[in-house]
Amino acid sequence: MKIRFRKDTETENMLQKRRHERRSSDQCVSEINGNNYPIINWSNGGALIFADDRLFAKGETIDLKMKFRVHDNIISIPHAGKIIRTGASRVAIQFDELTETMNRAFKRVIDETISREFADSQV
Repeated sequence: MKIRFRKDTETENMLQKRRHERRSSDQCVSEINGNNYPIINWSNGGALIFADDRLFAKGETIDLKMKFRVHDNIISIPHAGKIIRTGASRVAIQFDELTETMNRAFKRVIDETISREFADSQV
């Protein structure tokens, strides 16, 4: 008996569209217009935040700060982006092109997080 798996083209297309790995284990929030919103996941290309989706419009451009808790410090990375999707208390933001400074800051956050996770696993 041969088992056939149905090809989920929508999922396959989404996987191919992702240019950057999504991260969901980092302790971070986004600050938009003075309000903090939890980040569900993020990558160098964008973020998915938990927010009242009625406050944001698809296509709207926004300025935001991503704040990461690393050790006993807060790393704040300011940048801009565009709302690409809203719904179900979630807002998807596509970042504008990152500067070299932003790329270094994100790399530092990732490196620090990986170091912390490794240290925690050794206890």
